[in-house]
Amino acid sequence: MEGRPVEYWPSTQNISGVGSDLAKVLEIPATDVHSQMQAMGGGFGSKFGHDRWGEFGARLSKNAAGAP
Repeated sequence: MEGRPVEYWPSTQNISGVGSDLAKVLEIPATDVHSQMQAMGGGFGSKFGHDRWGEFGARLSKNAAGAP
């Protein structure tokens, strides 16, 4: 995934921070993670991290040469 941005559609209330958290897990620059948030509902404080499913999906995509 060298030089290819990660397009990430998280369910989160922390759109400004979740991308840098995922970048650390994937060991890529935070500028290579593009977080997309189309709509935000009420999470009542429970939607902040990328959680293990986001990490797992990103690792699968990285191992598949960036395929979704």
